Amino acid sequence: MVAIPGGLLRQIVAHAAGEPAREVCGVVLARNGAARSIRVVRNISDQPASRYVMHPVDFERAARSGELFAIYHSHIDRDAMPSRADERGAFLPGGGIAFPSVYYLIVSLTHEPTVRAWLLAETVGGIEATEELVEAWRDEPAETE
Repeated sequence: MVAIPGGLLRQIVAHAAGEPAREVCGVVLARNGAARSIRVVRNISDQPASRYVMHPVDFERAARSGELFAIYHSHIDRDAMPSRADERGAFLPGGGIAFPSVYYLIVSLTHEPTVRAWLLAETVGGIEATEELVEAWRDEPAETE
């Protein structure tokens, strides 16, 4: 189970809903293993309606500002499940999952906004996505930047 403050989930959904024609992306940072803040990362994909590519400088700055807990992005016209492009993007150029212990949160805007969490693992045949239950808990005010 993935415990995330309700305020952070609302911020992630608001980020996605604020740009309904393109996939948005960002990271969730933790303090002492608990999700505490989000950082928006620019999507520099040449096909932003169907793919996301995190701006490398934005991502590096965000990841250095706390413990990387999750990577999030939105799907504007698909369910909150990893697409083939999402799975390919999780691999390092030389092979292996870039962030094997980090959750991948996907926001779907197809009906009511839905957030689902996934852990990705490398398998003999490629990649396996395991869904984790997202639990929103009452929280202190979320930190943003």
